[in-house]
Amino acid sequence: MDRLRQAVQSILDRASAIPYNWGAVKMPRQNYLFQQVAVFNEQIKREKDGSGYLFQKPAFFLEVLNSEPRPLMSGVSETEQTWRVHIVAQEFDATDGTLDQNLSIFEYRALVKTWLKSFTPTNCGAFIDSGEQQDRSHTGVYVYILDFKNTFIDVSGSPYDPNSPFYTTYQGTPQIYLIEEITITSNLNS
Repeated sequence: MDRLRQAVQSILDRASAIPYNWGAVKMPRQNYLFQQVAVFNEQIKREKDGSGYLFQKPAFFLEVLNSEPRPLMSGVSETEQTWRVHIVAQEFDATDGTLDQNLSIFEYRALVKTWLKSFTPTNCGAFIDSGEQQDRSHTGVYVYILDFKNTFIDVSGSPYDPNSPFYTTYQGTPQIYLIEEITITSNLNS
């Protein structure tokens, strides 16, 4: 399986496992926060304009933002990857005096940050949060966006890629080391 796909799947699996107590509210995934977890594909916009499908809420959609890879060595690259999380919730009236102001979305935001901040997806470095924004124009469907960054190491096509014609078999597990150039000066002529 592709390394980026493995990273995406590990994030989706992590989001699917966020526990939540819905109490008396009956939900299809009763013990978990998100009722739908998927890769982002403009689901929110398409649901609103009728060109898409209805989906269970709260929902978690993961968007992989493109970024520029940097070469490391032997065909291996490193990317500072940005992962955008769309938290989608629908609430018309929480029956607690907060009509038309979905405060639950902030609870969901806090749970996502608790479960994803410092999480290390497969083939990546640990997540750090890098931004967030609240939906300010909604019709009962609220969206909260969180951005996380980390480093993704891509070995596709390199000697470390088992699917590459250049793959080299190593004894043990191949390790990738970043080596800094060090300048050594001598005081022998002093």
